[in-house]
Formats: sequence, C-alpha cells, structure tokens
Amino acid sequence: MRKLDLEQEKNAVDYITNCMFSLCFLESISDFIFSQKRDVLTVGQFYDQWVQGTGAKEPKIPYNLGAILGYLYCGILFAKEYWHDLLPDVDLAKADPKWGISGTICISPKEKKPSLKYAVRRIRNALGHGHVIVRVPKDINDRSEFMTRVTLNLHDENISDFSDTFDITLNLGQLYYFIKAFQSVIHQHIRSKK
Repeated sequence: MRKLDLEQEKNAVDYITNCMFSLCFLESISDFIFSQKRDVLTVGQFYDQWVQGTGAKEPKIPYNLGAILGYLYCGILFAKEYWHDLLPDVDLAKADPKWGISGTICISPKEKKPSLKYAVRRIRNALGHGHVIVRVPKDINDRSEFMTRVTLNLHDENISDFSDTFDITLNLGQLYYFIKAFQSVIHQHIRSKK
C-alpha cells in the first residue's frame, strides 16, 4: 500500500468529507424541491438552513473536489471496467479532440506512444489505487478558473515491474470532457442493442 505524506493524507480525508457534504446537499435539496416549502424559501435561505443543519463551522460549497473525484471514479474507473473495449485504440497524441485528453503529454517509459485506450487503463489504475495528486493554485480568484487551472497528476506503477510507470497531468476540464465523450459512446452502444 502506498504511503501518503501528511499533506496528502489531509487532502484525501478532505475530499471524502467534501464528497459527503455534496451528497448530503443533493439529498436535502431533493427533499426540499418535492416538499411544501419549495415556494416559501429562497435558495439562499435553504442553503443557510442546510449549512446550519450540517453543523459545519464554515460555508460548504456543494461543487467541490470531493464531488469531482466521485465523478471521476464513476466516469472513468466504473465505466472502464465495463466498456473499455468501446474506446478507440488510437495514438493518444492524435486522438480526436472530442476525447478531451488527446494530445496530452504523458510519461510512459514502457509504452512510448500510448493509445487512448492504454492511457485510460492506466488513469483508471491510478484512480483505483489512490495515486492522484490534486493541485489547486492558491491564486484562483474566480470559480470560472476552477476547471482549467486545477490539475490532477495521475501515477500508475506496475507492481510486477517497477520500471513500468505511467504519469499524466490533466486539468479538470480535460477529464470532464473525456468522461462526457466516453459516456456518450457508451450510451449510443447501449441504445443500439435494442
């Protein structure tokens, strides 16, 4: 098992905690939308009551890195397990831009020209083994910068051959567009089975 340094360990527990807050918010807002109070409270009033009910000491933003990592786990790790064969086996550097991660530079000593399919397998491994470092620049002042400036470094290491490593850095926007493209291919595939 990979050891985390103290800063990585603190971040990891924050991601889990934030994901839990996001799920709690979604549950609460869903209940509220279908309640008698939906036309009585403003969004701000609902949010203030929700934060107070969580016992949080500071405001909680439902759209946070915990929720985003949950999206990545579902959209990459889960999807790869069932539909990996639907990914094109094309050179990552030359893959259609619709995939979001095409043209990305990755370091893969054992696979000099990784395919999109290969890269997704290694990204899945990095997620599955918790080998993800999220970097949030301290000077982000605007939520609109979040998707382009927050990056994830994903590292995969073959335990039978430690020289077989894979490293890639992607921003949240790239991963978001990849998952949307992959989901679209999966969705079309499932619908074609009718």
